[in-house]
Amino acid sequence: MKLLSDLLPLIAFFAAWQITDNIFVATAILMVAMTIQVAIIYMKGNTIDPVLKGSYLLVILFGALTLFFRSEEFIQWKPSIL
Repeated sequence: MKLLSDLLPLIAFFAAWQITDNIFVATAILMVAMTIQVAIIYMKGNTIDPVLKGSYLLVILFGALTLFFRSEEFIQWKPSIL
């Protein structure tokens, strides 16, 4: 179950990208999905895994840069840095 919940934001990103063919919409969906995932873990009272924390911060940082500058280059940096 944990594996599925960890993969849901990634699945949402790729599904949005395939459906809309728009990296910016997919990036926004990834940012929202990861925020919801972290919020649910936090509200349950569980500790947030350090890897998830780091990944979340990178998604928010590079996702914001991607959307602000309208350049898909930034979101592509996230997997390389992680």
